[in-house]
Amino acid sequence: MKFTFPPESKPLPGFTIKRAIHRGGFGEVYYGLTDAGKEVALKLLNQHTDVELRGATACLNLNHPNLVTIYDIKSDADGDHWIVMEYVGGKRLADVLEDRGRLPVEEIERWLDGMTAGLSFLHERGIVHRDLKPSNVFSEGGVVKVGDVGLSKFISESRKSAHTQSVGTVYYMAPEVARGRYGREVDVYALGIMLYEMLTGEVPFDGESTGEILMKHLSSPPDLEKLPARLRPVIARSLEKDPQRRTSTVDRLRDEFKAAVRGRQVARDEPHDIPEHAFLDRSPPAPAGGAGVFDRQSYADARRPDAVRYAAAAHTDAQAYAQRARDQARWQAEQLRRRKHSCQSRARYAYREANRHWPRSRPGEKNWTPMLVIGAVAMFLLFTRAGRGMMPSLWEGAILAALAYGVYSFVKWMTPVSSPAPTRTPHNHGVSAPSMPVAARAVQSPPVAPRRPPVPTPDTPRKIAVRERASQLTGSMTVAAFASSVITAALAALGFVKDVPSALLFGGTAIFGSWAVLSAGKSIEGTSMDKSIRRLWQAAVGLPVGAAAYGLDQFLLVDFHPSGMDGRYYGFVTDVGDLRFASSTGEPTLAAYLAFFGMLFLLRRWWWQADAYRPKRLKVSSALFTALLGYVLTAIVYFPHAWGIVWAVVISCVVQLAAAWTPPEDRRPTEQPAA
Repeated sequence: MKFTFPPESKPLPGFTIKRAIHRGGFGEVYYGLTDAGKEVALKLLNQHTDVELRGATACLNLNHPNLVTIYDIKSDADGDHWIVMEYVGGKRLADVLEDRGRLPVEEIERWLDGMTAGLSFLHERGIVHRDLKPSNVFSEGGVVKVGDVGLSKFISESRKSAHTQSVGTVYYMAPEVARGRYGREVDVYALGIMLYEMLTGEVPFDGESTGEILMKHLSSPPDLEKLPARLRPVIARSLEKDPQRRTSTVDRLRDEFKAAVRGRQVARDEPHDIPEHAFLDRSPPAPAGGAGVFDRQSYADARRPDAVRYAAAAHTDAQAYAQRARDQARWQAEQLRRRKHSCQSRARYAYREANRHWPRSRPGEKNWTPMLVIGAVAMFLLFTRAGRGMMPSLWEGAILAALAYGVYSFVKWMTPVSSPAPTRTPHNHGVSAPSMPVAARAVQSPPVAPRRPPVPTPDTPRKIAVRERASQLTGSMTVAAFASSVITAALAALGFVKDVPSALLFGGTAIFGSWAVLSAGKSIEGTSMDKSIRRLWQAAVGLPVGAAAYGLDQFLLVDFHPSGMDGRYYGFVTDVGDLRFASSTGEPTLAAYLAFFGMLFLLRRWWWQADAYRPKRLKVSSALFTALLGYVLTAIVYFPHAWGIVWAVVISCVVQLAAAWTPPEDRRPTEQPAA
């Protein structure tokens, strides 16, 4: 996971970042030090900034031993907002649950006491936390602290209906949050979910998608059979669907829990027996008089067409996250089995993995990409090694294939996915629910499948922050330099480049060319610039690449006349007027370099290969078409034929491997155009 700021950076005056801690739905959290040496947590806001700032401002002057203290709110030179908070170095409750699963009752009471003390302090001041979950609860030195109070918001009886921003984490979200009507009861509900999880090791409402989990919150009763019998009424009351029937305060929930643990009862205003309809009401509400206000409102909300569409969209989009989680689990299982297999089994496994990871046009479609790669390698060997015999070519082909697969695997692992959406896994405490209306209990499934929006492409306008562009560009340029160096070394081992000067010229030009494409593409990515202007911009950055290649050629004194690459492989256009492409010694001139790279960058849609929204991470057909363009150009312009072709295909492959890539299921079709 990449973060915006590296260690020892100083985005804020007076603070030094030491390391990254966490990335969530609202921003990034860093561990830092003030100039005086005080430990702090620095939270960079990059989403829902207005929501977070309102909550942080409301809690700025709050101080309680069971709450993570907010010290200040600052802005950096780029206009980004930071929240300076108390640093808590202890374990999160989420980490404890992940390591141990169920917790003993004594430890549950310790966590419960700390959480209720902090939450009661907020509720007494008319503030609801809204994002209570195990990943926001810490323990350091035996003191439990509730963190991330930046989501908190003032509540009152007259303002409960004004909350339209759906925030929080889906596993701990109360049903009324879907309609934007809630008060401190949502914290009671989340606390009840956490008690259930600490007692059983799992959450009461789980599913393969966000929509499925939300619908269970709205309509399904919790499975209380997994709980001790004397604790079932306590947890049941805290998980009531109707906030009016739910346990009224977190203090009462704590008292009831402790009393049930010790076999006592606590006097309550409502009966102990929980009616079944409090958990699940499957019958439609009566048109008048027969149903309560809560049920009528839910039924009306569920009938709204926009609510149905939003619920369907949430369910459909979440399926992609569930599929990615299943694919990751299968891949990890294959990795474990691979260690036990023989060499022959490992070879079969490698083929299956390569075939599975190479992109396909449609699910289930036969993957021809590995065959195209093998054919391209075979054609290259026949072209460059003709007359040397079959065995050397086969041996070199095996070496080249191994190097190519190694470079592809390393670059795929090293290069991050652009703007990744978090992978949906069971009990993921850090994944936030979508901020959208959700159909209430009456809607079990959408009657009509929603129309999927078109998948964004490189031509789709979208807004990309300057910092995000710079971060992706620097990472891509680093990977491009590494990949170009490895490919140059492989070509040197195969004899394509004969000596060190030739290797330096080829590798340096490949690096310059890939950097130019990545820089030009990233500068216009997401804009609505006309295609002709894009091509002219590419040609403008291609000319310096040609000039740099010519400068390297003159400095290194490279000889372009090894065996198989003599004058008959040069283009037939040797001059245009007084502009000569060949020197008196037969070497390409500066004009030849400028003409070749200028036209190579002008005639190819390089921005499609460098854009994060390109169809596939590596499209072999695109690289082969670029090689064909290099062939045509070197057949016209007086330029080294083989070098021009290989330069074109290497730059194309390196750019696609190094550039950030966003999978189609993670692309946001509603982004605004970049300025």
